[in-house]
Amino acid sequence: MRGVGVYLFFLVPLGVGVAVVLGVGLLILRLTRRGVRWSQIPDPVAQRWRTLSATAWWVGAALAVVAVALIAGADDLGRGLLLTPLVFGLVLVAATGVGELITARSPGPRPTGDREVTLEVRTVTGLVPLGRRVVAVLGMVAVLLVTVLAALVSVSDDLGRAGRALPYSSADGAAEGWRGPWPGWFYTIPIWILLAALLVTVAWVLRLVVDRPRSGPGARERYLDDLIRRTTAQRVVALVALVSFGTAWLTAVMGLTGLTGAGDSEFYPGTTVSLYAVGWVCLAALLVLGAASVLALVQLLAPVLPTQPAPSPQEQGAQPS
Repeated sequence: MRGVGVYLFFLVPLGVGVAVVLGVGLLILRLTRRGVRWSQIPDPVAQRWRTLSATAWWVGAALAVVAVALIAGADDLGRGLLLTPLVFGLVLVAATGVGELITARSPGPRPTGDREVTLEVRTVTGLVPLGRRVVAVLGMVAVLLVTVLAALVSVSDDLGRAGRALPYSSADGAAEGWRGPWPGWFYTIPIWILLAALLVTVAWVLRLVVDRPRSGPGARERYLDDLIRRTTAQRVVALVALVSFGTAWLTAVMGLTGLTGAGDSEFYPGTTVSLYAVGWVCLAALLVLGAASVLALVQLLAPVLPTQPAPSPQEQGAQPS
């Protein structure tokens, strides 16, 4: 880009650097204040649950990376690359659900002997703090808002592919045409389909987390059981926020990239669509969504866990082994 476009791209590295610095600071703060850690609980049941959860998570992450690698280069028009965050999230959430199913079938610490019956109501709101739920909702709103706005101003490109170009015309009619690639309908519809699939999968996993029976009686077992529930639920919700903001960020990147090569004569006199205004909107979205993505990543890496330690066997009336 020439002229004003140079200033648009000049601010991008600065914004990314600021977001990274803030993210590192937030992560350090969260890691030092997030409460109890699994490593602080020398309990065989806790370690088994931790192993099951971690195995499902990392296997899912590996499969998600493979899926991303396959889809990223599957389309020369960049559609696969734009869908990579949602594909990654969908595969990882599905793997987390499988891990939750396995955890539900794992025997508790005392599978035989006396059993106790308790009546309790578990909800997602009790496992995931309000702030994290708000960030996830904002992520979904962001990706919908960005994609809808981009689609509404888009037109077909020279090959008739709907929503791959951004039109413009000058006030005197001397300059008109379109810029691209632009993240319009051609990219928006697949994003919406994958987002819907992700939300359905997330709802399924959260339902598994909430409805899974207790793995054993006693205050200590309930504490450990809630610990794994909170970790899983908060990871899933944070992942929704991360991939939503990430998708919206990539959409803004594509929009800004589509303006590459436009000169001042195309930027300033726009009447149909002002490329100058579009460029600044894309840049602002890029910075805001980048910072939000960093925040979501911090939430993913550092779930909020209880600060009180696990009850000892003596506190719950059990005989020490």
